[in-house]
Amino acid sequence: MTPTPEKDAQTVTELLANKLPAELVSDILDYAEYFGHEVIGISERRGFVRSRWTSARAESEEGHGCKDIKLHLVAQIPDFMALRKDTAGKGGLGGGRPGRVRKIVFRLRCRDQGWSNHPEIDGTYQWGRSRIDVEVWRKHEGVGLDDDYDGKGGMYRVCASLLQRNKVAVTDVLEYEISWRWDEDKPQDDTANVDEVGRHEKNGQFVRELKGGDEIRIFIKAFYTGWECIIERCEVECWWAV
Repeated sequence: MTPTPEKDAQTVTELLANKLPAELVSDILDYAEYFGHEVIGISERRGFVRSRWTSARAESEEGHGCKDIKLHLVAQIPDFMALRKDTAGKGGLGGGRPGRVRKIVFRLRCRDQGWSNHPEIDGTYQWGRSRIDVEVWRKHEGVGLDDDYDGKGGMYRVCASLLQRNKVAVTDVLEYEISWRWDEDKPQDDTANVDEVGRHEKNGQFVRELKGGDEIRIFIKAFYTGWECIIERCEVECWWAV
């Protein structure tokens, strides 16, 4: 069923809330996929990174000092403004239904450098060291500080995930749409699947973690000498329970 615009979802929520217990309203809306949604971030500028040798040890285990990483796009999860106080969707940042985000969709146009010294994996996602990753950052609210704390912006990293590898040694810009739902979890060990399609097909844990006000940060990365990652377009769309 195609999700409806948020205004329709709010109307249905209010009608059901006048006749049914709140917990039933939530289940019905989720089943029918009556969700609000909007594009929360978009970049059509070209991004480029090239892996190179650095004297410092790489933060990642990949590359062993050969890396290039750049922040390409920041998208913010909506603050989920409250509806009327007697509706199932009441609450914003401080309350209401937990786990309001129901789906995140990433749309990408990107490619690898177009050549390699390993013809046996050309045109596949195997061993791809040119990729796009996603992280969730949140305002610091008194949690313990650690290495993921961003002292400048008062933010800390909540979680991170591979978003999409590039096909090895392919010069054409390829288009991807990665859709993660709150109720679909990737297998504990999906290495073979990632090698086949270049990404995690399901990442419900990532979606369930999201809260209003969080930042979704998109990074373009390349590891090992000679690898490049080129991105032409990036879009993030958020779907949430009203």
